[in-house]
Amino acid sequence: MPHQPLDLQAQWARLILTTFADAGVREVVVSPGSRSTPFVVAAVAEKRLTLHDVVDERAAGFFALGQARRSGLPSLLLCTSGTAAAHYLPAVIEAGMTGVPMLILSADRPLELLDCGANQTIDQSHLFGGQARAFVDLGTAEPAPAALRGVRRRIAQAVFTAHGPTPGAVHLNARARKPLEPPPDDGPRAGAVVHVDRLLARPLVRASHPVSAPPGTALGELVVACRTVERGLIVAGPGSVGQGAVRRTVAELCHFTGYPLLADLASQLRGTGAPAVDSLEALLRSDLWDDLRPDLILQIGRAPTTTAWVRRIAERFESDDPIGAHWVLGPHDWHDPESTATHLLRADLDVALGTVAMAMATAPPAQERSEWTARWRQVADRVRGAVESTLDGPEFTEGQVAREAVGAVPATGNLVLGNSLAIRHADLFGGQTRTGVRVLSQRGASGIDGLVAGAAGAASAGHPTLLLLGDVSLRHDLGGLLTAGRGGSPFVVVMINNGGGRIFELLPIANTVDDGTFRHWLTPPDDGVGDAADIARVGGFSFRRVDRRSHLREALVHALTAGGPWLIEAAVPPSGAIDERRRLDDALAAHPENPSPETTPP
Repeated sequence: MPHQPLDLQAQWARLILTTFADAGVREVVVSPGSRSTPFVVAAVAEKRLTLHDVVDERAAGFFALGQARRSGLPSLLLCTSGTAAAHYLPAVIEAGMTGVPMLILSADRPLELLDCGANQTIDQSHLFGGQARAFVDLGTAEPAPAALRGVRRRIAQAVFTAHGPTPGAVHLNARARKPLEPPPDDGPRAGAVVHVDRLLARPLVRASHPVSAPPGTALGELVVACRTVERGLIVAGPGSVGQGAVRRTVAELCHFTGYPLLADLASQLRGTGAPAVDSLEALLRSDLWDDLRPDLILQIGRAPTTTAWVRRIAERFESDDPIGAHWVLGPHDWHDPESTATHLLRADLDVALGTVAMAMATAPPAQERSEWTARWRQVADRVRGAVESTLDGPEFTEGQVAREAVGAVPATGNLVLGNSLAIRHADLFGGQTRTGVRVLSQRGASGIDGLVAGAAGAASAGHPTLLLLGDVSLRHDLGGLLTAGRGGSPFVVVMINNGGGRIFELLPIANTVDDGTFRHWLTPPDDGVGDAADIARVGGFSFRRVDRRSHLREALVHALTAGGPWLIEAAVPPSGAIDERRRLDDALAAHPENPSPETTPP
């Protein structure tokens, strides 16, 4: 085995972890292993770092993702060699697709152990392929001062790259030779201590991202469009917590343009005071939409969650009266799933939207624009009334669960929405959150993996957190239950028990196969794992099962004040989602047609 001074590897690991801390990293999510020993020892010694132990690397990846979603800062994932880092892949994909910063430090075997049958040794270079923003090979500990300076600089580059200009995951791989444990206090020393001390005494290089200023010509064209088009619409799909920073700007833009706002619950933009239809899917499923044909669409970030949106836009695009302009605005990525956009403006949202709002402030609204706004306010009231009447029924429904869950989250808390039907229920029936609530979602790859672990990561900073998800999603992340309850603040999982993946009942497959075959999509929870009470007990959760709206409300109040992890099982009829949507459609159809503009009240 090649000789190295006993303290070289320990000092090299100290340099790496201290540099991460110097670059602003504060949270380290550790999964156990031997090859990562020197790095874990160094992380423990760095007092600016908080360590979180998560045994399952897949859960660890989503735990770190949840932390970053809430804070905007990348957590550092730290694992041993072999297949350990491969389990991070789903979280890496989600981080890349939603622009969430993430850092991975995988320990590795030295090069001489590659391709020779050495135990727990694989090729870890570029392990995540194109899903990671960058791969950084830190090599093996070297005593040369230039090599030590290079390691510090490459870590600074990695953190910089994770933050942007398009945030995502950066994978760093560091090889370690035995002995992996720190040297004894009376062991021989080498010059690495002096070199590392000297390096760490100097400030880390500070790098600045360029300001993403919108091009003047494109921005001018957008201003002209807003000034000349009366029938405009602003839409917003799921967005990061940071997107909430433009709430006031969006409200001003809506005020000066007269355009209504159609915002997903997870967009951070609901409740701005602008004319708005909170239940976008309800509107799009009704005939009311046919009389509200916009000539201009301003899309902020992602498209709305409901597939009815892309269907309606595609229909209009193919019609004889297509939309005049469809602008997509965002700091990065290209959100145009139906290829209907006419303009893409990649820029800081606050700068771009604020510039347009200021320009519109000097242009008084025309009569037609005021009539357009009034019609939308009326439609918003009608949709809201239909939703409320649907929720007032005596049967316990998924819509009632969503409404109670959304309304229960306290200010400054986290509302985490699961995928499949959970986020759709929340969008359709949830209404608005309290001011200050952060709404977190996993809409990059839209998978159900890691939902519990991600919510636990968001809660780890001490914010009350409520996760709304389905029974299949909970079973898909049983390992995530073991990551919960670490922050001491309330962590509440509301599981909708509707007997399996009922979203597939809303898809054509439900009408094309027999019941026996349909089980392969439905996957009802009869897998022998146990009922929800058993799952809660294994995960260390307090548990309550409810089958009435009033009981759910009581359970939520108690769980969010008692603290600790809670699992609340909301037992609803198996096919209630279909029935509830039919009742909503009927309630919307019962409304009279829109009055003509001449009779529209001011």
